[in-house]
Amino acid sequence: AEEAAGEAAAATVTQLDAKEVEAQLNAEASCVGICKYVTSKLRETMGGREFVAWAPESLRESRLKALAKLEMGQMPGASIVVVGNTGAGKSTLLNALIGEANLLPTNGMRACTASIIELRYDQSAEPAPLYSGEVEFISREEWEHELTNLIGDLTQQDGRAILNVSDPDAHNHESWCKLYAVYGDNYTHSTLAGGMRNGRREYLNMMADDLMKKLKNCRSITGKCGTIEHVADNDPGTFRRKLERYMDSSNDVASGQFWPLVKKVSVKSRKWSVLKSGAVFVDAPGVNDSNTTRDKVVKGYLKNADSIWIVSNINRAVNDKTAKDMLDHNFRRQLLMDGTYGSLVFIATQSDVLQRSEAITSLRLSPTATLEECAQKRCEFTESRIKKDYIDGLVEMGRASGDDVDRQDLEKRFELPVFCVSSFEYQILDGIRKVDGDAETWKNVEGTQIPALRKHVHRATLAQRARNVRRCTEQLLQFAQSIKAFTSLERDPDEKIHEKARQAFEKAFAPLPKKAQVQLEKFDKILADEFKSKILPQLDSGAETAALKCMEQAQKWSGKWSRKNIGAQPGLHWSTYKAHCRRNGQWKINMNEALAAPILTAVSTNWEKVFVRILSEQLGMLMLDVEKEFREMQDMLLPQLVSAGLDESRLTMIRGPIDQALKTRAEAAVDAAKEAVQNKQRELSRSIAPEIKNAMEPGYSEAFAEYGTGSHGRRVAILENHLEGASSQMFQAAVKPVKNALEPLRCELRDVVSTVAIASTLEDVKTNYSILWQKTTESAISARKRMQPNLVLAIGEAKTALRRLLLAQGASHQEAAAAVQDKDDESGDDEEIEMHDVTDEVQRKAKEALRENAVDLTAGDDADVGPTAEVTRTSPVTVKKEKE
Repeated sequence: AEEAAGEAAAATVTQLDAKEVEAQLNAEASCVGICKYVTSKLRETMGGREFVAWAPESLRESRLKALAKLEMGQMPGASIVVVGNTGAGKSTLLNALIGEANLLPTNGMRACTASIIELRYDQSAEPAPLYSGEVEFISREEWEHELTNLIGDLTQQDGRAILNVSDPDAHNHESWCKLYAVYGDNYTHSTLAGGMRNGRREYLNMMADDLMKKLKNCRSITGKCGTIEHVADNDPGTFRRKLERYMDSSNDVASGQFWPLVKKVSVKSRKWSVLKSGAVFVDAPGVNDSNTTRDKVVKGYLKNADSIWIVSNINRAVNDKTAKDMLDHNFRRQLLMDGTYGSLVFIATQSDVLQRSEAITSLRLSPTATLEECAQKRCEFTESRIKKDYIDGLVEMGRASGDDVDRQDLEKRFELPVFCVSSFEYQILDGIRKVDGDAETWKNVEGTQIPALRKHVHRATLAQRARNVRRCTEQLLQFAQSIKAFTSLERDPDEKIHEKARQAFEKAFAPLPKKAQVQLEKFDKILADEFKSKILPQLDSGAETAALKCMEQAQKWSGKWSRKNIGAQPGLHWSTYKAHCRRNGQWKINMNEALAAPILTAVSTNWEKVFVRILSEQLGMLMLDVEKEFREMQDMLLPQLVSAGLDESRLTMIRGPIDQALKTRAEAAVDAAKEAVQNKQRELSRSIAPEIKNAMEPGYSEAFAEYGTGSHGRRVAILENHLEGASSQMFQAAVKPVKNALEPLRCELRDVVSTVAIASTLEDVKTNYSILWQKTTESAISARKRMQPNLVLAIGEAKTALRRLLLAQGASHQEAAAAVQDKDDESGDDEEIEMHDVTDEVQRKAKEALRENAVDLTAGDDADVGPTAEVTRTSPVTVKKEKE
């Protein structure tokens, strides 16, 4: 019944409108408040002085520790990382989604000036400012490391600094922009008087080392290093202007700017209802950012992202096969290994920008087709084309790994959501842009697909939240029911029955831990076999291929470079090559990742198969087998206890909470195991390139040290000679830590499953059945009787919370009633659960606690938001309409 209700809830989440989103959030808020109250009531009852005699101290402490683990934590959100080339329309898209005109800069900034911007919903109520933000700066040590690299990029062969780079296509233009932005004339005027020539004084650029010393003492801008600047305002325009001084907002290079020092900008507002369900937007510059600190932050976001949005202009999306080549090949492969390839979303922007005549010709439309009809047909064509290219990319990766590729299977397992949006016309149609005239292409906001994308954002978070809140509530209810069952059963006065019950239980229970362990070992062996047959051979063969291909790769970097063909050939400009050596192979490209590519190509599809598909399958089967062992043990025990003289109804009261808790714990164990393994395997799969980097560092260092005439040729020879000499051992050494880590990973997985599901359930079984033979004092019996009103209240509140939560998530009344085992509620009436022996004072305290724990999820949508609805057990769910 619980599974059916959960599945119904999940199905409904896929068809959300603003009203349903708000209803679920309010239901969750109510549920969280009630669960906090129930937890408090149970803690008070089990640990209170007046009830202290209900159980021995060891049992009380054990149950209180178990209760502490069930406390409702922070609701999970969803990190959505938005990536795309400069000019793709990311900022306009995000402005439209959060309902702003131009809070984020939208003027096509240079890629080198991009800052990481994090957008989230603000739970703060008035009088807190409507907009607030934090600007986090890199540390002084990080900037000095960056400064060393920048000056190195701007050093001539004679050791003097380059003080001006006017060509925007020059390899070191970005480095010059950063230095000028931070130091201005203190940098560009760093010259020293020389001798006289033709009657005029010559001025020479400072030596690079002297310039470094000078700039380290210029702290008017770098004084911000290691600090966090707080910004707040109620007006979006004023707030943006306050932020702009920390982010480059023009295409002209200017001095006295902070953007090269900015690590991250975090902004929040209670106005952004699209983020109310817990999503966080991360506007990220591309990987391999020239700012190494910021690059690490971006890669960290991408590794931990719940979803990655690829944003591209609609024309480029189709013409450049962006979906097939989205990001680079290395990163696409990494997503597959992470198990997050299916989390990609493709967004084609500027769907309103097209020529009607061109669209009619290229799409073969009727000459009478309207501009909107042309735009719609282009969107349909774009979506189809992008999805095809997306699967093509998967097919290519599979074939590169030597797999027999089943395209139909890939299409079933990987679905790419595609949205063709017009952010600009959405803002016009929704009244956000009031001075930009009328929309020319789309006649309503639905055509812009921004409302559909907003729903997708909610789906990304609400499904996860629904599952988490439901499970936490179920576990709390099951715990309360187990305590109720334990304290409700009176001990039979016949000592002979006690002894028979104890002996029967011990006989039936004795083999259970070993049987559960056998199932765990069977699972472990299957996983070990999969590692041995699918992962280890591919790592070895990939290392062999990498050793064979590494020189070919290195010779591409040193190949002929021509300004006329920038980007058309792999050769690097001599100074760019040197800059890579200075940074141990990581700058514009990542040489270490390129050298590791054959290894990852060989193992990628099998890695995904084992760590994502097979692991999930085997975990599910393991938990079914463990459940079966517990069920069979109790099935065998029941008739023996009945024959010993115990009442069957009493035994059913003991068993019920155990069966329910086992199923919920099994689900939790599977999720915990997946999370533990996925985090670890993502680290492992990323560890190969750093190992190669460590092996290559002596070669990089020696090559960088070359200077003077002919230094580039010598530098190339040194690096390639080092690579050739190291290749026979380097790649096998790089995969060895991964191979060695697989066994500890299996051990960690076993421990998680054993702790979360098996050990806790074994303890519950022993505890719950022990009431049948434990000696019970009169004071214990009296305390347990006094506990009953509190326990009945706690269970009733938890059932009400769970039932209402499931209803808000889309379950039917029958499904919700069955999930909480309330047979009388299947009629569909939302009547309250009857409370027994509960005084008016207890109920009054319950409602006061619920008011204190109420969560305001409606405040801040717009100016018309009224006071927060009081969330109590008897009040209806408050629904506020969200403005799309």
